[in-house]
Amino acid sequence: MIAARSRGDLGGAEQLLGAFDSDAARARAFWMLAELALGLVRTQTGQTMDELVRELALIVEVSEDRGGSR
Repeated sequence: MIAARSRGDLGGAEQLLGAFDSDAARARAFWMLAELALGLVRTQTGQTMDELVRELALIVEVSEDRGGSR
C-alpha cells in the first residue's frame, strides 16, 4: 500500500487498504509498521524510541498546523 501510494497509484493503495477486514486489523498493521520503521531509524541514529516519538509528534503537529499532510 505504501509502495503503491509512493508511485502515484492511489487507486491501488485504496484497494489494498480495503483488503483489511476491520478497522482494528488496519490499526494493528499500521502500528506494527510504525514500530518497525521507528526501530530501523533508531538503529541508524542511536536515538531512543522516546526521542523519535517526540520528534515525530512535533512533525505531525507542524504538518497539521499548516493544514496539510506529509
